[in-house]
Amino acid sequence: MNSGFTDNDTLEAQEDRGIEYKGRLRNHSRLQVLALDRKHGSAEVHMAEVKSALDVHLS
Repeated sequence: MNSGFTDNDTLEAQEDRGIEYKGRLRNHSRLQVLALDRKHGSAEVHMAEVKSALDVHLS
């Protein structure tokens, strides 16, 4: 799915109908910064930060 269609309304409509999907998120500078800052760190240690950034973006 194109990133232009990954808004909550579209995704919820698909979920309500049992339609599976894969989507690419639009560029998200905060996630890019986290990825660069944490490139050499442990994924487990930084997962909460990434999850928090995603929650903000997807809300």
